[in-house]
Amino acid sequence: MTPTPPLMEVRGLTRRIAGVTALDGVDAVFARGEIVAIMGESGAGRSTLLRLLAGMETPTSGQLLWNGREITLPDVRAAQALGIALAHQTPAMDGPLTAAEYMFLGREPRRWGVMLDRRQRQQRAQEILDSLGASLAASAMVASLDSAQRQLVEIARALSQEAKLLMLDEPAGPLRPGQTDRLFEILGDLQARGVSLIYASNRFGEVEALATRVLVLRDGAVAGCLPRAGLKREVVVQLMAGTGLDLPIKELVEPGRENLRVTGLRTARFPEHALDFQVCEGEIVGLTGLVGAGGTEVVRTLFGLEPWKDGSFRVDTTPVRGGDPAAAMAAGVILVPSDRTAEGLIEELSTRENLALVSWPRLAVAGCINPQAVNVLTTLLQEHVSLAQEVADTPVRHLSAGQQQKISMAKWLAHQPQVALFDEPGRGIDIASKAEVYELMERLAERGAAVLFHSSDWQEILRMADRVLVMNNGRLAGILTRDDDFTERGIMRLAADMPPDGPDAALHAPPA
Repeated sequence: MTPTPPLMEVRGLTRRIAGVTALDGVDAVFARGEIVAIMGESGAGRSTLLRLLAGMETPTSGQLLWNGREITLPDVRAAQALGIALAHQTPAMDGPLTAAEYMFLGREPRRWGVMLDRRQRQQRAQEILDSLGASLAASAMVASLDSAQRQLVEIARALSQEAKLLMLDEPAGPLRPGQTDRLFEILGDLQARGVSLIYASNRFGEVEALATRVLVLRDGAVAGCLPRAGLKREVVVQLMAGTGLDLPIKELVEPGRENLRVTGLRTARFPEHALDFQVCEGEIVGLTGLVGAGGTEVVRTLFGLEPWKDGSFRVDTTPVRGGDPAAAMAAGVILVPSDRTAEGLIEELSTRENLALVSWPRLAVAGCINPQAVNVLTTLLQEHVSLAQEVADTPVRHLSAGQQQKISMAKWLAHQPQVALFDEPGRGIDIASKAEVYELMERLAERGAAVLFHSSDWQEILRMADRVLVMNNGRLAGILTRDDDFTERGIMRLAADMPPDGPDAALHAPPA
């Protein structure tokens, strides 16, 4: 009896972009009814592999086999026609579209094959969103959604295609714990129905809970393929990095003089709560809470990207006008946003051009850009953040998430900021890139900057923060120092109004 071929198989898959090998001779098999996790550092080739399988890019060489037959995927429509869907890590949701319109864009249901069936589109979109526990109307405009809501809409879009091969790229990053649990239930149901799933994530807990196999990539090639049984974190990390790697807890520093003072700040989203806090030079302060608690709004408001309803803040002794990013930058404030592709970078421009983005006025002579000055500055910045010179002229859309995040941060280094704001600095990047990002944050603090970073990753908060400001539905619920209950339990008690003797069995101690 002839064995059934796997749903998808790749043989010797290679992808070169602008002289850089993003994927190098990858062989992999994806069978029906299994969940294959793909892990790897930034630049390992995870996202490139997914884009090739989704028809978004064309391989330089190699074979794709679908049900045992060789295929080509010239575009996304060809992949969708076979039953392949991809939920992106950073979905592009521009334009005046509702969630329902975005989910069915290019695949609108029609009556009699001609007339657009808006009612069916709306009803089907709402059903899928409800199944994910999104608490979101399908009629909501995508431009108004926060990062967690956007991710849910992106996942819902992929689910709406009823794919045979469903791929998800870091889907759980912005989600709340309950939403993540519900997503895992849905993926388990799809697996039981014979759907093949590819789950790209560097979160070991997610991978251990979901995957039947783990495919580890390093430098564009397969470093190993491991069964879930007996899966060990240290083995995976060693395969990813080529050596053992762990993230140390930042040493506590003695703060200097007050560099940032926020008084009576009321954000547009939570105008009923006034916020008061300060950050000193050399200090790294974490801002956290449950997803949607208001931390993102605080850092974006301080940089002027969102209006404030009341309050004031000053840098050193200088008051800063609200709602004006130019005024914030003039006062020495920078922001590395959570959505690096939409707000931190221009994807069509090269690494060199993105690194010089905020420095153009300094690089001009008599109103004309000095190319030599651009090259000198960007070369220095690349060296600062360990970016290979080979990617200097590569459009950043072709780079890994970790490389993009380093560029999003590095462009500010020439400004010597007094206040550095970060929103989810470690989201969607591998452990090695996180270590480099954290090192950059510490370097800014050592130079005298007051660093305030918002993160929903409590392990990240506890590793990096000297103090933690805990948000709860827009209000500052409390401040934790290293002398307090500096644990996830301590954060949860403030973030969720838990009593001191509340349940904490599922919570963890400080990171080792």
